Amino acid sequence: MPASITHIFSPNVLNELRLAYSRIGFTFDLRPETKANPLALSPTVAISGVTGYGIPTNVPQGRFQNTYQLEDALSWTHGSHSMKFGFDVENQRLKDLIPFIYYGSESYLASKSPAYTGLANFIDDFGGPAASAQISFGNPVARAKIWVQNYFAQDSWKIAHNFTMDYGLRYEYDGTPFNFIPNPAFNPANPAAFPGGVPQLPNKKNLAPRFGFNYSGDGKTVISGGVGLFYSHIFANVIDNILGSSPNDASKLITSSSTGRGTSSWSTILSTITNKNPLIKDTSNVIPQKLLDPITYEYNLRLQRQLPGAFVVAAEYVGNRGEHEYASTEFNPTINNQLASTRIFPTRGRIILQDNSADSNYNSVQAEIQHRQRGGLTFRGVYTYSKLLDDGSEIFTDSSANLSTYPEVQYPATRRREYAPSSFDHRHRIVVSAVYQPPVWHTEEGMHWAGHVVNGWMFSGISSFQSGQPINPEIGFDWNGDGISNDRPILLNKNAPLTNWAIKGDDPIFGFGLPAGTLCDGPRWWSTSDDCQVVSAANTHWVTSFEGTTQNTVARNYFFADHQSRTDFSAERSFRLTEKSDFMIRGEALNVFNHGVTGNYNATLISGVPFNGTDALGNKFSGTTTFGDKSRTVSGNRVLRIYARIQF
Repeated sequence: MPASITHIFSPNVLNELRLAYSRIGFTFDLRPETKANPLALSPTVAISGVTGYGIPTNVPQGRFQNTYQLEDALSWTHGSHSMKFGFDVENQRLKDLIPFIYYGSESYLASKSPAYTGLANFIDDFGGPAASAQISFGNPVARAKIWVQNYFAQDSWKIAHNFTMDYGLRYEYDGTPFNFIPNPAFNPANPAAFPGGVPQLPNKKNLAPRFGFNYSGDGKTVISGGVGLFYSHIFANVIDNILGSSPNDASKLITSSSTGRGTSSWSTILSTITNKNPLIKDTSNVIPQKLLDPITYEYNLRLQRQLPGAFVVAAEYVGNRGEHEYASTEFNPTINNQLASTRIFPTRGRIILQDNSADSNYNSVQAEIQHRQRGGLTFRGVYTYSKLLDDGSEIFTDSSANLSTYPEVQYPATRRREYAPSSFDHRHRIVVSAVYQPPVWHTEEGMHWAGHVVNGWMFSGISSFQSGQPINPEIGFDWNGDGISNDRPILLNKNAPLTNWAIKGDDPIFGFGLPAGTLCDGPRWWSTSDDCQVVSAANTHWVTSFEGTTQNTVARNYFFADHQSRTDFSAERSFRLTEKSDFMIRGEALNVFNHGVTGNYNATLISGVPFNGTDALGNKFSGTTTFGDKSRTVSGNRVLRIYARIQF
């Protein structure tokens, strides 16, 4: 609902004032018939190896936001300078129904000794070693107020008829949106303090200079470039997570015993919680007192040349460097949960610090060719070769490709060993598009019928190719004992079958007391209580490190998904009905060559390589190997459609 006023002070001074209000509001909750199900309001159950049951733990939720905005821009032309000064101020008032585990969640895991599947432990009501149960208590409504202030000054200076330089400065300030929470921030220097809430400190130094230029030498060649500093700002999900955990709300996490079959009577474990207030051992989502706004340094240089025949070619370098990007740090990991559940700060529970610990680096070379409309044909082709590296791609974990927000080694280690291709890295991308409108055939008398057949057509198509995104190989178990199950294996022999993995026979915790260098079959070890089945290094692709360590593990995002390609084609014909109306019929073929798209395949060894055989006790095991199997994720199909339109 915008309103604007434009005022001309003089022929070279213009002011534009704009006032706007916008509102969004939506909820996502269970349908009435779902709520009527007796299981709807009971804990969500996850069972390793099979599909569990229950409602998603992230519903109900809702987002309501009222935004009041005031913008002003004063334009002043003076000689060869075109200057602009202004501001943009927003008041965002939020009311969020935050992610809240209202009814609880329980997981059932397989046990190693004695050997029971997750389903067997569920039937017998054992949690399995280190299984978790979680439920939230407290206030599920966040009412944040975010003041966003932006001020800018810029100048476009036409130094010569063929050379223009642009430069400017921007200042950004978004206040302290967490300070409406009773305990807004966390002091990492005093992690044992509880509740320990300290106020969020503002960022008042967000200056963002920008510079660019454009030079045309002979009228056919253009060289342009630019460099600038840009800031990102906090988003509501992070605010919601801080409110929804200790010490503001109570997020109760219970971990099953790490020995035997885990804790018994696991289905009733949540009912044993008597104190529903935030406690020092509860899980805490926190931010540091000085949460910075992520910085991106962007830079580019472009060369463009006009060629004969209505062709234009261009080459460009584009890069950026990201610093202080949002990520999550497991600030109070377990020291080794296979031996004990002791944490670094033993008086506290789990502490998830949402901070600025991630960095990124992007570099690309882009080539482009265009054919401007001539003879009815227009086409454009663009190729990009790029490399995006980072040490943390997301502040939240995406399980679809094992894209954990946490590093393999937790606090106090840095993220340095995580520096690898980003989860959003696509090394190659090609896009070619074309539109062809045949010239009008002016027919002679007696051939008008032919003109009606061939005239009025338009054909278009677009084809794209993109290399696959990275996928992170994982063991599927908390091997180093830090409380996060995102540990990676060691690449032992890349020429061995991809699905062959083993553990070390001399592993002090999981091994069999065998001589160094002895390898034991991984799937059999995981699924049974058998003695070591020795396998050869020559036939072993992966091996686990010693329990409690991560030495020599494979780099993050080691795998890549398959490339994706797609071609769409359309043809349409227009007919003039009257002077003010026409009729159009259009046919489209989407993914005309019926290329399948490979998704994120299973890259977890334990779930992707089951044991198939009989153990020493005569128990039979069977399962389908899915690790690295790209064919199981192929989706997509050709779509043909036709439609018509009358315009008048």
